Amino acid sequence: MNVVDQKKVNELVAKIQLNPNNYKVLERIPLTTIDENASFPILLSTVSDDSIPMIILDFETTGLSFINDKVIELAMLKVSYSPKQQKIVEINGIFDKYEDPGIKISPKITELTGITDDMVRGQYITTQEVASFINGCDNANQSFPVIVSHNAAFDRKFFERRFPQLTNYPWACSIKDVNWDKYGFNSYKQEFIAYKLGYFYEAHRAIVDCQALAFILNQLPDALADLYHNVFENTYVIALTGNTYDIKDKLKQMRFIWSQANRYWVKVNVREQEKDELINTLERLGLTPSNINIQYENAMSRYGENSIANY
Repeated sequence: MNVVDQKKVNELVAKIQLNPNNYKVLERIPLTTIDENASFPILLSTVSDDSIPMIILDFETTGLSFINDKVIELAMLKVSYSPKQQKIVEINGIFDKYEDPGIKISPKITELTGITDDMVRGQYITTQEVASFINGCDNANQSFPVIVSHNAAFDRKFFERRFPQLTNYPWACSIKDVNWDKYGFNSYKQEFIAYKLGYFYEAHRAIVDCQALAFILNQLPDALADLYHNVFENTYVIALTGNTYDIKDKLKQMRFIWSQANRYWVKVNVREQEKDELINTLERLGLTPSNINIQYENAMSRYGENSIANY
C-alpha cells in the first residue's frame, strides 16, 4: 500500500507551479482501471452503424520461443471500431485468464510480469472459452473479427500453437501495420508512445497492455485507421540469402531486419506498389533473383508460423 506524504505532495505542487517547464505530469491511462466486473458495454463514443468487432490480444509467457516456452496469461479486450469515426467506440468485454505452464516460472519472468507460480497453479484456458469470447458464440467457424496485437509476430504464433483449432482469424499488428515515424514517434514501444502522449500504465500484465493499446490507438485516429486499412492490403515478405555483408548498411536503411533465427535479412509488409522497385534496387546492389525470396501474404497468414519473416 502506498502512503501519500501530503507535505511532499504540496512541496512538489509548489515547485511545478513555480517552474512548470521543468516538469512533465503523466496521467494513468483511464481504461486500465476497468476490470471484468465492469458493466459492459462501455461507451467511448457514439456507436454508429458501421461499427465492427475487434479483439485486442496479449500474452504473458515463460519466454520468447513459441516452440519451447509456455503461456501463463492470455488477455483479450473485445471492442467495436467505427471506420467512419476512426475510433474504438465501445468496449464489450474483458477476458483475462492464467494458465499453469507445468514448469516453474523463472524469477526474471515473475519480476517482469508479477505472475507467480501460486497465481497460475491448476489454471487452464480452454479452446471453447477462447472461441466463445472472440466470436460471441461457441462456433469457431463463422465470420471472424480482426485480432490486433502490439507484436503479432509473437502473439499469433503462441496463440495458434496453443489453440490449433483457432487459426482462421485475420490478424493486425500495431507495430508493423502503423508507420509510427509518420506520427512523430521514433520508437514503437507501447510504453514510450503512452509517455509521449502524456500517460503511463503498469506494463507487462497482459490485460493492462490490451487496455493501454486500445486507449493509445484511440488517441491517434489516423494511426488506427492505417492499421485497419492495412489489414485488407495484400503484402509480401522479402527475405535475402547469399552474401549480403557488404550491403548490410544499405539494407538497414531500406528497413530490412536481420533474422537471427534464419540467418537472413527480411522485410515485411511490402506493398504491391513498392515491390518491383524494391527488387530492382536489390538487384542493382548485386543480388540475383535466386537470392531474393518473395512470399505473398494477407491478414489470414501474416505474422503466422509459416511466414518466412520469422525472426
